[in-house]
Amino acid sequence: MTDLKPIGPSAYSLWPVLRNAMTASFWPILDQAMVSGSNFLTNVVIARELGAYDFGIFTLAWSAVLLGLSLQLSVISSPMYTLAGKVREHETAGYYGALVLFEAVFTAIVFLGAYAGSLAGGMFFNDWPYTQYALPLAAVAICYLWQDFVRRCLFSRGRTMAAFGIDVISYPVQIVALLLATFHGLTLGSALWIIGGTSIVSAVLGLAGIFPLRITIAEMRKVAVDHWEFARWIVGSIATNWVVLNIFYLVAGIALGATAVASLRANVLLFAVGNVFFLGLENFVPVRGAQLLARDGMQALLKYMNFWLAIGISVSIGISLCVTVLASFWLRLAFGDAFTGDVGIAYVLSAMYPLSCYVSLGGVLLRCASATRAIFLIWAAMAAVGLVVAYPFVQWLGVYGAAGGQLACYVAGCWLTHRHIRQFISQSVGAA
Repeated sequence: MTDLKPIGPSAYSLWPVLRNAMTASFWPILDQAMVSGSNFLTNVVIARELGAYDFGIFTLAWSAVLLGLSLQLSVISSPMYTLAGKVREHETAGYYGALVLFEAVFTAIVFLGAYAGSLAGGMFFNDWPYTQYALPLAAVAICYLWQDFVRRCLFSRGRTMAAFGIDVISYPVQIVALLLATFHGLTLGSALWIIGGTSIVSAVLGLAGIFPLRITIAEMRKVAVDHWEFARWIVGSIATNWVVLNIFYLVAGIALGATAVASLRANVLLFAVGNVFFLGLENFVPVRGAQLLARDGMQALLKYMNFWLAIGISVSIGISLCVTVLASFWLRLAFGDAFTGDVGIAYVLSAMYPLSCYVSLGGVLLRCASATRAIFLIWAAMAAVGLVVAYPFVQWLGVYGAAGGQLACYVAGCWLTHRHIRQFISQSVGAA
C-alpha cells in the first residue's frame, strides 16, 4: 500500500522543483502582475476622480460583473483548465469550438440579465442609481467576460506569451484611456465604456490564437457532458464564493451607505498585490497539477501542491505584515486622505489574508483531483457563516463588523479545507 501523505521540501530535491516552477510560472505570474497592477490602478483612478460615493456605486456594480465571471469560471474556465490537458490533438479544434459557442450563449444571457436587472431596480427603489448605467454595465460585463475567456483559453493551450500580449491591450491601455478621460471629466458611465472597449478589442485579437475551431453537434454534446460532470459542484461553490466575497459589501451598502462600501473596498485593495502571485498560480497550477496526477499519481500532486502552499503562505504573511505596519500610509498614498479614517479594517483583513491563501490553494488541490463536491461543501459553509453574521456584525460594529465577518468566514473555511484534504488523502491511501 502506498503511503500518501503531504510532505515538505525536505522530502525531495528543492532546486529542481524550484527551477521547474520558475520556468512554468514566469509568463503567467508576469501576466498576472500586469493585470493585478492595472486593476488596482483602475480602482485608484476611479476612486480619486469620482469620489467615495461613486466609487462605492462602482464597487457594487462591479460585484455583479464578478458574479457573471464566477459563473463563467465554474462552467467553462475551471473545467477547461483540468480537461483541456486530456484532449487529444485531433480533438482540440472541436473542443475549443464548442467552448466558444457556449461562451457566446452564456454572455448573451449575462447581457440580458445585467441590462434587465439594472432597469428593474428602479421599479422598487426610488434612489436606485443603476438605471442610467444599464447599457454600459451590461456591455462591460460581456466584454470583460469574453476577454477573460479568451486569455484563459490561451493559457490552457500553453500560449502564454499570446495571453500576455492581449492582456497588455486590455489592461495597461485601459489605464491610459482612463487617465486621458480625466482631462475631459471622467464619469462612471465613461469609465465603464472604456473598460468594456479595451476588453473587447483584446478578446477579438486573442481569438486568432485559439483557431482553428470546429463545431459539430457530437463534439458539443461531449464537451457539455464532460464540463457538467466536472462543474456541477463547482457551480454551487462559485456561487457561494461570490456570497462570501460580496455579502458584506451589499449589507454595508444597505445599512451604512455607499461611502462605507468604498472604505471597505479601499482596504481590501491594499492586499491586491497578492493577486499577482495567487491569481497567477491559477493560470498554470491546476493544469500542471492535473497532469502530474494523471501521469505520476497522487504523491506527485501532493509534492507539487505542498511546494506552492508553503510559498503561498509565506507570501501572504509577508503582505499582511507590510500592510499592518504601513496601512495608513498605503491608504493615503493610493486613495487620498478621505480613505484613511477606517484604517483598522486593514488590521482585521491582515489576519484573514493568510487564511484565504490556504483555502484557495487547498481548493486547487481538491479541484485537480476532481474532488469538487468537497469544494462546494467548504464554500457553502463559509457562505452560511457570512449570511448569518453579516447583518448583526455590520449593525453592531459598522464597517469593522464587515471585515470581522469576512475573517469569521475564512476561519471556518480553513478548518473545513484542512478536514476535507485529510479525508481525501485517507481515502486515497485506502484505494491504494
